Amino acid sequence: MAALGRNYRGIRFEADRVWGTGLASREFLHIEDCGRTIAVTTKHYDDAAPADIGAGREIAIRQLAGLVAELSECRGEIGWTSKPDSQPRGCLDVATAEREFGFALSPTFATACSKP
Repeated sequence: MAALGRNYRGIRFEADRVWGTGLASREFLHIEDCGRTIAVTTKHYDDAAPADIGAGREIAIRQLAGLVAELSECRGEIGWTSKPDSQPRGCLDVATAEREFGFALSPTFATACSKP
């Protein structure tokens, strides 16, 4: 995501190319959610079993590129390379965190991305 942001920030481009097909997906956890969850976890979770903290939802790289371009007010068409996609999906199971210490994300992904 940082690479996309560097490419698009304040630039009026005619075309840009992103690695792969854009069909792979990833999850992103906003730093405020991460910090809040770590603080709550250290106070209220005393189990030996791991509890994943993550977004628990994923976004396709194609959607992500479009969102970053939109939020950075770029114009133009995003192209895709013929390079292979990496891991098809990247998303954690946050059920334990939700059940054991009330983990819940606050903003939507688009809202979190638009924060300074």
